[in-house]
Amino acid sequence: MQKRLKQLRQYLNMTQLEFANKLGVGQSTLAMMEVSKRDISERHIKTICAIFNVNENWLRYGQEPMFNPNKETVIDEIVNQYNLNDIDKAILKVFIELSPEKREVFKQFAFSIVNTVLNDTTLFDEFKNDYYKNSSD
Repeated sequence: MQKRLKQLRQYLNMTQLEFANKLGVGQSTLAMMEVSKRDISERHIKTICAIFNVNENWLRYGQEPMFNPNKETVIDEIVNQYNLNDIDKAILKVFIELSPEKREVFKQFAFSIVNTVLNDTTLFDEFKNDYYKNSSD
């Protein structure tokens, strides 16, 4: 793990001092961690992973990837997997970036629309006809 710590710091093109300051430790503490003269504590591991978006399994065990995927990477994977267009991607991104409270409001709003359509036979038939017409095009 000590070698990976140094590898990470070098990958980020940071001096020991810069990296240590980000972690809230002294440069000498970091230097000792990098050469295995001091253990890397659980607190340090969690801090490193949080600050630099490092995959904890990479830091601990060397399991790739070095960094956790960010939101954009995850969204792009979903877009590609489900063949979504730019509007779909924008909707997905906006929903993901909502706070948990606002997501609940959105879901309640969507449920009320669905509930209204399902409980109104005329609306439901109109929706069903439009849906099947558009899906066959």
